[in-house]
Amino acid sequence: MQRFYVPFRYALHTLNILPLANPVDIMLEHLNQGVAPEHQKIATVTRFYSANPDFEPVRRQFLAACGWSTPCREAVELIARYSRAIVEVGAGNGTWSMLLANAGIDVKPTDILRENANWGRDFDQHSHRQWVACENLNAERAFRKYGQHRDVLMGWPPRNATYPQTLASQMKTGQLLFFIGEKKNGIMATPEFFTFLEKNFDKLDETVLPHWYGTNDSLTVWRRR
Repeated sequence: MQRFYVPFRYALHTLNILPLANPVDIMLEHLNQGVAPEHQKIATVTRFYSANPDFEPVRRQFLAACGWSTPCREAVELIARYSRAIVEVGAGNGTWSMLLANAGIDVKPTDILRENANWGRDFDQHSHRQWVACENLNAERAFRKYGQHRDVLMGWPPRNATYPQTLASQMKTGQLLFFIGEKKNGIMATPEFFTFLEKNFDKLDETVLPHWYGTNDSLTVWRRR
């Protein structure tokens, strides 16, 4: 994708001749109803806004309100087809947990609250949202408490974080890992984690998520061999 996405369309937008809806407004409209927008509806505007100049404030508002990844209806439905009980580690502002719970999944959202207290406010204090409360557990403790009887949802683990591989190595045969983020050689976790996945898990499914310029998010479904 070019940095200046459809320059003519950008000119029409800035002149208010054919403006595109703000992605923050679209997402909040849906999240306030407890659902995710369709992929195409949100992907079109995130791609447009993030690939043109002067829209960084919009992206910061989006991150504060919705989190690092951009959920869509298709991704929520994909997870619901595979699992009915999940523990989410590093749940952040709880966007995914809220959506999955509303889809009928028994979800336990967890995160380190002392590190998460101001998350989102760092991007935009007025746009910050916390969609569900998270239990104060780091990833390893969350897995020890809930992971023996639930599948695992993991989104955007920080670069060089080792807990993804720790959790994956402790999962039982048949357990599912739902991973949200970039693939190997991206900007998260460690190369060893992705190598471990390829050697010890079967990839069952995948869907591309709506994403912003500079990222390439997807939802992948893995089953422990």
